[in-house]
Amino acid sequence: MAYRYAFGDESGDPGFTFDRGSSHYLVVLLLLLDDPEPLRDRVDRLRQQLELPPGIEFKFHKTSAANRRVFLAALQSHQFVGYALVVDKGQLSAGWRSASDVGFHALCFAELIGRIPANELGDTILVLDRFGASKTTLRELRSRLKVQGEGQTIRPFKRILLKRSRGDNLIQCADMVAGALMRAVSASDRSFFDLVHDKITVWQYQPDENPPN
Repeated sequence: MAYRYAFGDESGDPGFTFDRGSSHYLVVLLLLLDDPEPLRDRVDRLRQQLELPPGIEFKFHKTSAANRRVFLAALQSHQFVGYALVVDKGQLSAGWRSASDVGFHALCFAELIGRIPANELGDTILVLDRFGASKTTLRELRSRLKVQGEGQTIRPFKRILLKRSRGDNLIQCADMVAGALMRAVSASDRSFFDLVHDKITVWQYQPDENPPN
């Protein structure tokens, strides 16, 4: 049965100037669930529990180690599944490197979406953290989904929405899990990701797989 919602975010950046601080990896992640309200409420309660301001945004790289553990452990009792794609940017072909920042994000999310079992996405509302201009992002993403599906949209999303993570607790959940996975692959520190790893399926992108046109 298809999930009603998919919330996504990424960790890392689309740059390739590694000697100037670009991340060596990009992680894109989707959390799939039917009812987002219990998890949305849980994040609000976590702010109270941790004595944080009501509107503060949970971002993995800005959250203390102790609060990361509390947050990620709290996700265990909630009903969702996660899928993530890890991209080693240093291994990518020229086709990837020539993409715009927005195009690169769209390519990565299209690659991830193409791996998710077909019966889990269908008439699903896809909500992503906003990156770049909304119209450009939507155009790039829809274009890449059609390429992945050989001319047909590969997943019949009911709607694709781009939101600011600050105002959406579910995108913040995706950020925290993606950040934990990034920490595991880039710093060999699984202490955070191990708190949720049994709910997340992770794929590693292979450099010669589906090179962009």
